[in-house]
Amino acid sequence: MLMPLIARALVALAPVAGAGRAATDTIPSDSVIAHYYAAIGGHSALLADTTLSFSGHYQEGDFKVQTTILWKRPTFRRVSVVLPEGFAYVELFDGRDEWEFTESFNRPVQHDTGASERAGRRGAEFDESFVDYRAKGPRVQARAASVIEGRAANVLRVTLRDGWVKDYYFDVETGLLVALRKAMPLHASGADVVSLTYFRDYKRIGAVLRPLAQEERNVATGALMNTLRWDSITPDVSIRPEAFVHPGSRRETVDGPPSRKSNRARATRGNDT
Repeated sequence: MLMPLIARALVALAPVAGAGRAATDTIPSDSVIAHYYAAIGGHSALLADTTLSFSGHYQEGDFKVQTTILWKRPTFRRVSVVLPEGFAYVELFDGRDEWEFTESFNRPVQHDTGASERAGRRGAEFDESFVDYRAKGPRVQARAASVIEGRAANVLRVTLRDGWVKDYYFDVETGLLVALRKAMPLHASGADVVSLTYFRDYKRIGAVLRPLAQEERNVATGALMNTLRWDSITPDVSIRPEAFVHPGSRRETVDGPPSRKSNRARATRGNDT
């Protein structure tokens, strides 16, 4: 991702048709990852960031919200969205379970299951899935090189332990991650939608290059799905433990998508990534 994770909803202005054009060479996956580490500032610098705070704006059609994310290794994440109605909506993954709630309405804390839980769990991963993949468990395969927005790209296919598949595209020249292809239900509801998320405007945040802009497009139609722009990213912030604890004792288990309002908020969560 917010609502299923802003940290996941994100990415690109150019048409996606070029993404399917295969180039000739397949580079070993570890070489692609090593190039990425070197490009962003190094593997050690990446791991040195144990917490991150994001603040920015998400837009999906006419739906515009402010959003913040608090993130802590390995899988703690709190996504807050200020909806147009003026109230804050929160989704958090506490390292084991996905919860959603708002402090503005008299409604129970929701304990997500189904597609909502999967979106929250996957999106809470602090680093991209290929980072230290041998220790974490995903399977990584190098695919035939491709072209993204006119530039040659190396492609890695990552299969998570739960079977979910993501394709990462890395600029051959710079080594930076430029796009992510995935298939998942829109707002945790309905059939899978295949999308390409594009990562742009890399800036050095502390010791690590990170993208400030993301844009997601429907692969089948080329239609723009959403955009996300981070106004600020702050590494190594102090986060109180209670930030990752849901506020109340009442629990309502939700199998699949919750209310309509939470679905709209869910749209902003984005990186499942």
